[in-house]
Amino acid sequence: MKETDHKDVAKHTGQTANPEETLMPEQDMKGGNVDAAVVARDEGGLGGCDDLCRVVVESMREAAVVARGDGTIIFGNAGFAQMVRLPQEKILGSKVFDFLPFEERARFESIFGGYGNNTGKGEFSIITGNGNLLPVHLSGNKVRAGDAEIVCLVMTDITVRKRAEETLRSSHEELENSVAERNRELTDANERLKREAREREQAEKSLRENEEYFRLLIENASDMIVVLKEDGSVSYAGPSVRRVLGYSSKEFLHRNFLDLVVGTDRERVRDRFAQASRIPGYTISLETSVQRKDGGWRTIEIMGRNLLHDSKVVGIVVNGRDITERKHMEEELRRAHDELEARVEERTSELRKAYERLEVEIREHKQAEEERARLATAIEQGGDCVIITDRQGTIQYVNPAFEKTSLYTREEVTGHPFDILKGENQHDAFWDDMWITLEGGNVWAGRIGNRRKDGAAYEVERTMSPIRDNNGKITNYVSVERDMTEQAGLESELRQAQKMQAIGTLAGGIAHDFNNILAAMIGFTELALDDVEKGTRTARHLDHVRKAGYRGRELVKQILTFSRQGEQEKRPVQMTPIVREVLKLMRASLPATVEIRQRMETEEGIIFADPVQIHQLLINLCTNAGQALRGEKGVIEVGLSDYVLSSGENPPHPDMEPGSYVRLSVTDTGPGIDELTKDRIFEPFFTTRQPEAAGMGLSVAYGIVKSHHGSITVASTPGKGATFNIYFKKLKEAVVEEKTARPVLHAARGKGRILFVDDEEALVEIAKQMLERLGYEVVAEKDSVKALKQFQRDPEKFDLVITDQTMPNMTGIELAKKLMSIKKDIPIILCTGFSEVISPETAKAMGIREFVMKPIIKNEMAETIKRVISGERGGKKRQV
Repeated sequence: MKETDHKDVAKHTGQTANPEETLMPEQDMKGGNVDAAVVARDEGGLGGCDDLCRVVVESMREAAVVARGDGTIIFGNAGFAQMVRLPQEKILGSKVFDFLPFEERARFESIFGGYGNNTGKGEFSIITGNGNLLPVHLSGNKVRAGDAEIVCLVMTDITVRKRAEETLRSSHEELENSVAERNRELTDANERLKREAREREQAEKSLRENEEYFRLLIENASDMIVVLKEDGSVSYAGPSVRRVLGYSSKEFLHRNFLDLVVGTDRERVRDRFAQASRIPGYTISLETSVQRKDGGWRTIEIMGRNLLHDSKVVGIVVNGRDITERKHMEEELRRAHDELEARVEERTSELRKAYERLEVEIREHKQAEEERARLATAIEQGGDCVIITDRQGTIQYVNPAFEKTSLYTREEVTGHPFDILKGENQHDAFWDDMWITLEGGNVWAGRIGNRRKDGAAYEVERTMSPIRDNNGKITNYVSVERDMTEQAGLESELRQAQKMQAIGTLAGGIAHDFNNILAAMIGFTELALDDVEKGTRTARHLDHVRKAGYRGRELVKQILTFSRQGEQEKRPVQMTPIVREVLKLMRASLPATVEIRQRMETEEGIIFADPVQIHQLLINLCTNAGQALRGEKGVIEVGLSDYVLSSGENPPHPDMEPGSYVRLSVTDTGPGIDELTKDRIFEPFFTTRQPEAAGMGLSVAYGIVKSHHGSITVASTPGKGATFNIYFKKLKEAVVEEKTARPVLHAARGKGRILFVDDEEALVEIAKQMLERLGYEVVAEKDSVKALKQFQRDPEKFDLVITDQTMPNMTGIELAKKLMSIKKDIPIILCTGFSEVISPETAKAMGIREFVMKPIIKNEMAETIKRVISGERGGKKRQV
């Protein structure tokens, strides 16, 4: 579609519908449509459209459009106007095709253009008023009543999802490239190992076979092995320290190795180590005398390498060989050589050659023995599981780490096939692929599920390699495995926390606009109540509307609480009364076929919490249990009990620490939850009960539990119901306050001139009428810049300023700063529906007297104004 086609939307949608052709819906104070059902009835006499339009206008946050059969739009909600960046009045009378690219119109026509009732959905692009394309998910129904056709459409902005899909695709490509590069590196490494194997000298057959087993597992230094910190203190000591110096590994740990060097040589050795510590990878070689534990001295040949930069070592690795006896022998031979040189000069050459041959043989023998012992010790004492099988997969050897992890002893698995460890969820094709890889001479690596001796499943990171003999023939396989069960659990917890954080951010974003809507609804209702006679039917109806607005305000608080950006009033709370109160409420909302039981095992269940949120938590869990029964006969049991987690005991949830808890449990006898569903039940909008459930109940419950630093678990078996257990830290001693709301019977009246600033026209009108009825003189402005100019002309004529925070051109904070720079002691009340940039504490620190959350209630605002003007907040007393 051409760019000019996009730009034509504003021209098309600027047409005004003919009053004789379209019955315009009644508009609220912001121009929004509040009764699309009138249009639907006049267009086609569809009696059912009244409920449909009411749902679209009052309940849905998505964009909603109602059009005639020819595509003429007769209703568009505020969500659609915001989506296309056009006023609602300019949308009416436009064609649906005005907002669709040319290339997508045929697809739209194929879904909704036929005769009769059609239902469809799909992804489309919507042209906004500024000519941009916005991706949306569109679903709708075309209904026919008599001769009239009505098309009802609902659109959801999927821009964020599209971006996420693109990011996921890019990440997938990067991962595939990284895997390919790693495979190439492994192939090159394998080739290098083959070349090195061909170049090694031939040795004894038995030695070569044993060496082949161990060399694939670990390489280590010989003789006395210690690791030194930069200051010379010992951070690791091998078992051979006892043989060489008489210390056990534990005794030698944390000693300063350089302090044991003979005093006459200590500075030289210290300087050599200092030199090595400055250069990563630097190697030193020296001989010196070192004192044993028993006070004796041994001559040590030291080879040291600086690995301080290596995060796995962080030290200088020292190999020390005791050459005392060799030194003595050298000295004796040297003396004998000097004594006999004159008499048996002809024998000197033969003795030297004999000595050299003997030294080589001794060194080679010691090295072979020590290498075998070192590698065997490393395998036996290593933390990773090591399993060696023959070519048929029969287990021949396992190390102690394997016994500890799998609970099998070495005798129980030796001689058994390798798949004795096979987990229940591992398919035969998976194992076949692993063995095909190994039989081809390649290394297999990956995560795999194993099964312990007691039947419990655990996850391991496995690397399995073939072992070859001198001719390159595969003789055995060796598997090195690391238990990853705990890490896998932590990864799952992290993914869940990230999902909840994402929906929290989304929930917080709607609070500001919703509060402005509630402010208009409550404000005009209160004004209307002042104008009608008390006790009349109209007054009662208006009072119901006002109460609904109050409930909406509480809902916004819950949304802000879920997003962890709302203020929470926490105090010591007795759980028992809350449980009993909720069960009374649930009894009225659940079918008579559902039996409700309560099991109170403690009367001292006091926790530090927000009672409103705990009330909401229990309602959500009971509602979920009731939905699980699906109207069938069943039981819901709510229990309250004490729970003590002892030190060393496995906690029900990884986040729990030892201590006393109050356990709240909700159990149902429904169909239960399978493992796949259990992993997703706390995700926002996830539900298995479409379309009656919105999928927010358990995610809100999860958010409440986490905000109270509690833990929630679920236990369920398909066909046997489910139990949700919530654990809160128990308070040892606390005074439970019984809070009762202090009713305000009459709004406090006063005098004074108030400057009121808000960019919402409806809120300005409400505030002006409300404050004037309370006795104040009001100057109202929708533009913060104009309000500043009003104040600059005569600052002394204003006794108070009430300003909204979120406004174009100049925010409430910026306006307050400018006003106080003109008149330092001017009292200011800052109002907001939601703000991430300011809190009550920061506002008061700036000099703002009060911080009020929308929607504003008349009585509350009256008291706040009276308090601020009279100086009850510590400000200067003002005479009004």
